[in-house]
Amino acid sequence: MMSITHAALAGATVPLLLSSSDPMVFGLAILGSQLPDIDTTTSLIGQVCYPLSNWIESKFPHRSASHSFVAIAFVAAAWWFPCRWLGLPRTEWLALWLGTFISIVADTFTVKGCQLFWPHPVWCYSGSSWDKKRLRTGGTGELWVLAVSVAIASSLFILQPFATGGTNLVQFAGTSIGVKDAVYSQYNQYAATHLVYAEIKGIATSDRTRADGKYWTLGQEGNEFVIAKDGGIYRTGSTGQILTDSIKFQRGEENQTTIEAVTFDDEPITPRLKELQAQYPEGAIFVTGAIAVDFPEDIKPVVDPRKLSTLTVSGTSVTLNYHPIEQAIRDLDDQYGLGTLQVKVFSVRPSGF
Repeated sequence: MMSITHAALAGATVPLLLSSSDPMVFGLAILGSQLPDIDTTTSLIGQVCYPLSNWIESKFPHRSASHSFVAIAFVAAAWWFPCRWLGLPRTEWLALWLGTFISIVADTFTVKGCQLFWPHPVWCYSGSSWDKKRLRTGGTGELWVLAVSVAIASSLFILQPFATGGTNLVQFAGTSIGVKDAVYSQYNQYAATHLVYAEIKGIATSDRTRADGKYWTLGQEGNEFVIAKDGGIYRTGSTGQILTDSIKFQRGEENQTTIEAVTFDDEPITPRLKELQAQYPEGAIFVTGAIAVDFPEDIKPVVDPRKLSTLTVSGTSVTLNYHPIEQAIRDLDDQYGLGTLQVKVFSVRPSGF
């Protein structure tokens, strides 16, 4: 088979076997598919690795040692140690030698076959035992295999989620150039079941300094997002604290997000908030809404133009917007409230945010 056919077959088959279309998995599968043909200097990889392929070619017939189960085991074992050292996921270890395996199995459907059980000299064939029904290199049958494999591999790479990021190529391209629909779609895809992190490139609207970094996404407000980092809370957009050049979302830890309404009828506020806090000791809770209090003059909002004002006071009304529950308990201590607050509960609290 031609090198391109081996690459297309591996690119279509290995991601399906591993339920992944991570670009790294594609790349390793394609690389693995080329390794068996290192036993000939006329192949693509043989030309790239000419000294090694020339030596192998002088020692072993084409499609013998390098096209065997021994070769597959050697690739798997040799690739295991770099994977452990580099901390690569198991799928990336599997991808390389599965690409080799797919390539070798594909060659058993050709006229020549290969020595799967080398060093035993028997030649192995799959499919028909009649030469005219087996694939010929560059023949019509192989071209059909190539076309179908390219179609499958392309659809997987373009439409299916990457394993490492949970996004696909269309979304990746859209978020990279700032297409809003792609950004919203990507966030909504993750937010129901996971924490969501935002990789942001942008500037602070207060002093125009760079605000690049990784933020925890707390929620979406209209066309913008509320995000947190290092204890600070921010809103994106021209009316917020961070004006984004680009924003890409990453799926984080598994998480359950719940929203509850807490109504106060001229009663103490903090006991109810403390009850909620005790229910979710490992989680993070943010309070939003407006409530009338008896002693608004005792509440001292912290104003920082670089951050979102999560608590404001106007007359007897206190307005909270993603105000952390720990701060709400301190700020509203000894206050009686009238109104309804909404609490957003994350079952998991990420470290460092």
